[in-house]
Amino acid sequence: MIRGMIVGTLVWLVARIFFRFTGQWFLDSEPFVLLFGFTWMTVSSALAVWFVVRWFCPSREQLWPFGIGLVVPGLFGDAVITMFFGLIYPNIGGYMAAGYGSWMLWGYGVIMASLLLFGERAVKDHAG
Repeated sequence: MIRGMIVGTLVWLVARIFFRFTGQWFLDSEPFVLLFGFTWMTVSSALAVWFVVRWFCPSREQLWPFGIGLVVPGLFGDAVITMFFGLIYPNIGGYMAAGYGSWMLWGYGVIMASLLLFGERAVKDHAG
């Protein structure tokens, strides 16, 4: 679980830095832009889960502790960010905090669903 939390924290930090500079284009009140943002997040999160599990998960037996470790830092971090959204993301504005919160919950759901659907297949076989 510790390895998952370290990897999860690093991925979360990189994603937040990326979002700091691009979030104003993904969080928009237009339905088409929001749909594109949710779609983009779904695909990129599922791909990220595949690669992170493939590279960093030690074994199939450790998949769920590793997966929980991936999600926990982001859940806590994004809860704090949502409370102070306007200060952390001044380029987006505090009025989009609810949209950000729903976007993040969707993303963590995609991560957990990806772990369920293909997590075991993504783990490298370390036997050979």
